Amino acid sequence: MVGRYVSVVITGRKEYLTLCGVEVYGVLPPQLELQLPNLALQGTATQSSQYPNLGLPSYPLNTQRNGNYFEKYCSSTNGDKNPWWRLDLGQSQPIGSVVVVNRADCCPQRLRGAEVLIGDDEDNNNPVCGTITDLSAGSVTTLYCKGMVGRYVSVVITGRREYLTLCGVEVYGVLPPQLPSPSVSWNLALEGTASQSSQYPYLGLPSYPLNTNRNGNYYEKYCSSTNGDMNPWWRVDLGQSQPIRSIVVVNRADCCPERLRGAEVRVGDSKNNNNPVCGTITDLSAGSITTLYCKGMVGRYVSVVITGRREFLTLCGVEVYGVVSTQLPNLALEGTASQSSLYPYLGQPSYPLNSDRNGNDLKKYCSATNGDMNPWWKVDLGQSQPIGTVVVVHAAADCCPERLRDAEVRVGDNENNDNPVCGTITDLSRGSITTLCCKGMVGRYVSVVITGRREYLTLCGVEVYGCLPPQQPNLALEGTASQSSQYPDLGLPSYPLNNNRNGNYYEKYCSATNGDMNPWWRLDLGQSQSIGSVVVVNRADCCPERLRGAEVRIGDNKNNNNPVCGTITDLSAGSVTVLCCKGMVGRYVSVVIKGRKEYLTLCGVEVYSVLPSQQPSVCCL
Repeated sequence: MVGRYVSVVITGRKEYLTLCGVEVYGVLPPQLELQLPNLALQGTATQSSQYPNLGLPSYPLNTQRNGNYFEKYCSSTNGDKNPWWRLDLGQSQPIGSVVVVNRADCCPQRLRGAEVLIGDDEDNNNPVCGTITDLSAGSVTTLYCKGMVGRYVSVVITGRREYLTLCGVEVYGVLPPQLPSPSVSWNLALEGTASQSSQYPYLGLPSYPLNTNRNGNYYEKYCSSTNGDMNPWWRVDLGQSQPIRSIVVVNRADCCPERLRGAEVRVGDSKNNNNPVCGTITDLSAGSITTLYCKGMVGRYVSVVITGRREFLTLCGVEVYGVVSTQLPNLALEGTASQSSLYPYLGQPSYPLNSDRNGNDLKKYCSATNGDMNPWWKVDLGQSQPIGTVVVVHAAADCCPERLRDAEVRVGDNENNDNPVCGTITDLSRGSITTLCCKGMVGRYVSVVITGRREYLTLCGVEVYGCLPPQQPNLALEGTASQSSQYPDLGLPSYPLNNNRNGNYYEKYCSATNGDMNPWWRLDLGQSQSIGSVVVVNRADCCPERLRGAEVRIGDNKNNNNPVCGTITDLSAGSVTVLCCKGMVGRYVSVVIKGRKEYLTLCGVEVYSVLPSQQPSVCCL
């Protein structure tokens, strides 16, 4: 949603309105748009008419953002009734944002009320992404289209006779749904098993939509079909619970597309389709392709359900894309495991630290406690870091998968397991694999805890994946560092700008201030950009406690009065703290100690962006 003002309002009653925190995050900072390809550059433009001199429809297809008509950057129609300009992208695809550049040398008011439409109708009868409201000369308007899907992007002025002039149109997609790791099936649905509420007598098998052809012809065996059931449903079992990024549904093209009216796409672990709704089908055009973004909803089952009426449910394609990247290292493999007690026979706490996901050999793969009150299992990762996903494997053999009922997975820096909950295990089927999306929760310890009852805690696999793609460039290496003062011997502010993570001050890896009141260290990145994570390395040879309460701040204020990404809490010698900043935008990254006189020493600062092409997991956002 686009706006200058964000408000919280209580209507209809007299009330005290108290807010203890408001954070606002954007969806695609302008500096990231250019990291995505401009789809418009490959498109073909047309318009309702051609102004006699210059003004070709292809002229706005550039990235100059130059509003001068006479330099051949602008299109123009005649003074048409309801003029339009249209871009054909060649194929239907989800659109994240559209940028429109207004004319700078004359007449910017002509764009008043111009609507940007996106869809598959070649005659511009498509849904509206947004309306141009900034009529200043040379204005650049960015409209956020939230993944609207279409082949055509058009700019239309309705209700009056007007010259339609555009001096730039850029079209950017969204994070591609094929982000799952190559080690995971490209389209997760292809590995699933489909079923439906009934079987239409002729063709229409539930497995038919499990394809990537997006062909809406029922008679070519691409479409499923139920009978005219009351509350019909179709479901794919993915085999294990996992976070879902997006789901694509293809409607029938040769007949009856209106049957999908109001069909809900649900994701969850209930086999009976009683799961949360990712989205609803609203595009009922023949052969329409609807992409729904599920934002990491977790589940084993993806179902399409029509409720409240008797209907034939026909689907000609269902694609499911996940967000887990197993290309990231399994952090648990380097950790040290412990548990509340040891069952007398086998059940060592280290046994689940494997990547085999094999619950059939209790002698090798599964831990087990005694029947403890509030039993727990914990892995110490060695350092605090952001966690994207945690995978828990249940026992497939022997017995008792129900013992994991309501087991909580917790992430944090408290060694006694008193940490925030990432999620709860709800799938109690034998051999099931639960994937919990922790959204960048930060901690050194990942624990599985059963509270409130006496129980045997058995785990046959625990995998922990972070959020930090190792191939991402360290932005700090290109920045310029400064600090509040300079310690007389060594300690230059530039010394932490390295990738060595060496905490030895005397080897010139560490900065140091004097004992200042409110000391600070600041990195100038040269331009404002979106920050995914910041890594801070503490001193190893002396005095790591000096970083107590140091805040990492990000923003465009050169005086460090910027929002806080996070606070340093790990004060062990040489500790490496990774703070997940969730796309905070700023030119300056600073480390500040407030409220006391202190020496501020940093032995490494790394800054990583959230470039879409490198994001491993939506769970981190």
